[in-house]
Amino acid sequence: MKVRSVAVAALCVLAVLAGVGCEPDKRWNRRVEARLDQVERTGTIFVKSEAARPTKLGRTLARADKTFRKDVERAPANAARADRLARRDIDRFVKRLPVYERTFLRLFWAKPETIDETAISLFP
Repeated sequence: MKVRSVAVAALCVLAVLAGVGCEPDKRWNRRVEARLDQVERTGTIFVKSEAARPTKLGRTLARADKTFRKDVERAPANAARADRLARRDIDRFVKRLPVYERTFLRLFWAKPETIDETAISLFP
């Protein structure tokens, strides 16, 4: 009797499982459809992007050429300006050299115990 009950129970369980497996859940179908729509959109975007690449590359190259030509035109003026600024900085340093020397001697002369603290404040 026990074997028969177990067999009947097993058949009932199998019948229920067979019935459940035949009809998928509606929520599952909606999720699968939504995912397929997303995949289709992604594919469409990818195709459009790839189709636009030659045009974008052409614009990028034209812009790079324009920028390069401007840089070539401006190079002499930029070099002259850089030279002028460097000479100005050197002249200022040479003019102020006596001031730098006096300040250095005032801070460090005959005060070896304060060298560490002064050096830290001078060279942070």
